[in-house]
Amino acid sequence: MGKSVFTLFISIFLSTNLSAQDRSFEINEWSSSGFARFSQVSYELTDGSRKSFQVTISDDPKGKQVVDFRYYHSRLNLCTYRDTDKFSETIMRINGKRVMMIVGCTGGALGVYSLRYFAKTNEGRAHIVTSFMNNEYVPVRMQGFDLKLPAIGFNEAWRDYGGDAI
Repeated sequence: MGKSVFTLFISIFLSTNLSAQDRSFEINEWSSSGFARFSQVSYELTDGSRKSFQVTISDDPKGKQVVDFRYYHSRLNLCTYRDTDKFSETIMRINGKRVMMIVGCTGGALGVYSLRYFAKTNEGRAHIVTSFMNNEYVPVRMQGFDLKLPAIGFNEAWRDYGGDAI
């Protein structure tokens, strides 16, 4: 398969940031035979908006295969097209370890802009990939949310994208 992007909307298990009236739904397609492989849990908030957290197998700005994270809000652009070439650093907790991440703006479907995060160091990148390969769920703290991301089927999706090809 080419340099297509496989998508995994992150499963979210949080209670402090959501009210009892908010609804969630999940689709797990990591291990499907289709083109796009993803798992998704989105929360429909009481105001009708939706927050989604996503894990994607893609290429970083230098062309290296990475697992990246994305954060979307259905009614808000978290950044603008003017921000797409700007990057900063932040720390995320992934599977119990603090990982230095590069964060930037990415454009999406229907003109929605989201935040994209990928590990700054090779050690961080290896930790993320290993975490998804060796667990059914990976705990991630991102944007103040404690997430539990499904990883079943990740190994096949990683290999299909190119795995550790050089």
